[in-house]
This record gives sequence, C-alpha cells and structure tokens, in this order.
Amino acid sequence: MAEIITYQENQIGGCVTVITACVNGETHRIMIDYGSSLEGSGVQEDFKYDWAEAPIDAVFFTHYHGDHVGRLMEIPEEIPLYMGEVARQVMINIQEALVRKPTAEALIHERELAVLKDNSRVRTFSWNGKYYEHITEIPGFVIEPYSVDHSAYDAYMFLIEAIDENMPDGKKVILHTGDFRGHGRRGKRMLDVVKYYIHKGGRKVDTLVIEGTMMS
Repeated sequence: MAEIITYQENQIGGCVTVITACVNGETHRIMIDYGSSLEGSGVQEDFKYDWAEAPIDAVFFTHYHGDHVGRLMEIPEEIPLYMGEVARQVMINIQEALVRKPTAEALIHERELAVLKDNSRVRTFSWNGKYYEHITEIPGFVIEPYSVDHSAYDAYMFLIEAIDENMPDGKKVILHTGDFRGHGRRGKRMLDVVKYYIHKGGRKVDTLVIEGTMMS
C-alpha cells in the first residue's frame, strides 16, 4: 500500500513529505524537500529523519529556498538528488559566493558546492519541448515535474503515481503542489496546467499535498 507521511507540517515552510510504495515485497521511498524551519516559526530544533530505519531512494526538491533545501548536507551521500537545472545553478552560485568569504563556515560551503557539482548524484529535470520528462528509474514510482509560479525561479510541483495494489487500477495518484502562488500571469494558468496535464486522459488525483504561498 502506498503511504504518505508529512513532517513539520504545522509551520510555514520546512514541510517534508515521504511517500512509500511496495514492489514485489520490497519497500521504496521518495522524499520531497528537506529544509530548515523558518525564523519565527517557534521551532527550537528541526526534526531528525531516521535514514537507517526508513531508507530513501531519492530526494526531490521543489525549489531552492532554505526551508526546502536547507538541510541538504544531512542527506546520506548515496541518495540521489533531483532538482530543476536553473535551481541547481542558483544554489551553486550562492555557495561559490559564500566560499569566497573568509568565514568559519567556508569549509561547509565548499562541501555543499562539491555535492551540487556532482553530476553522478544531482539529477535535473529534462524538458522535451512540451513537458518535463517523467522520472521512472525509482522502483514503484512515476514522477512528473511541472513548473509552478513562486518567488524562487524554477519551482516545481510533482504528480506522483505510486504502485498500490489496494487501488482499483493498481496505483495511487498523488499531487504535491510544491510552494506555489496563485497570483500573477503564470499563477493564474495553474488551473489550466492541472486540467490539461494532471487530468489528461481522465486521470484523477487520489491525494493532494498542498503547500501554497498565496491562494485565493
């Protein structure tokens, strides 16, 4: 059975989502975002995910804000990281700038920069001219990235099909909106994206994980 668990969902920012699917008796999991709590949230210490108890196959990032990527360096090094191509370059630019500053944290920024430049670990979404290519290499999952409007450029929501033998068609369809906003030119087109792509072929969403910045 496909399972969805959210962490730190009782605050603005810092939400972490883990989705589980079982394939031939084996458990596979993906994580969406792993960031820091925002200042003013009242959280004294971020929760600690148990990577050994519930291993993750891959981590997907919706965008590059700190409450979504801020704990990237805590993710075990064998886990692949998925993000937008521009988002990756923005994060690289930030770390390159911080490395040049003579501070005690320079070594930490060097390590994060090395991770972000590691092409064997960091994987970016591929645009085929009409949509971003679906990610199928994680057992039990098909992940479709869709661009959304946000104050961070190159932000995404994810349509996830997870194998679930208890569902009529053998899969659970999950829409994780990412941190979107509903105003502005692109924000107003979000419903069109949902109607055309998400519901294409009569597909229906079973579970909605929503994290909107500004909604009417």
